[in-house]
Amino acid sequence: MTEFALVFPVFLLFLFGAIEGCRLMWSQQVLETAAYETARCMSVSSSCATVAGREARVVTEAANVGLTITASAATMTTGTTCRGHANSNKVTIQTPFSTVLRGFLPMPTTIEATACFPVITLS
Repeated sequence: MTEFALVFPVFLLFLFGAIEGCRLMWSQQVLETAAYETARCMSVSSSCATVAGREARVVTEAANVGLTITASAATMTTGTTCRGHANSNKVTIQTPFSTVLRGFLPMPTTIEATACFPVITLS
């Protein structure tokens, strides 16, 4: 029984650490996807021509896969040079990441994703 008392807390920390690590990676991927889809929409769709349309798009893209963010978490820049491409749209999303294991495992307090998409003009 002594072995159980020694090993069980370590096992629980490992188990919940793995779960929280996976949740962190999932949240990061959701932000990357929401940023990419919003930058793409800004470049090719008229539904993102206004600031309100862009904000609605970024919130909706994250919500579609289960992550709640606010429109103020996103910074959207049009007509900028991004990753070597001139005249691109850039979307950066930064949101807090909370975990119950903050005191036990090193986890970030915020996660951030940035995506760029070149402006496509049809002639």
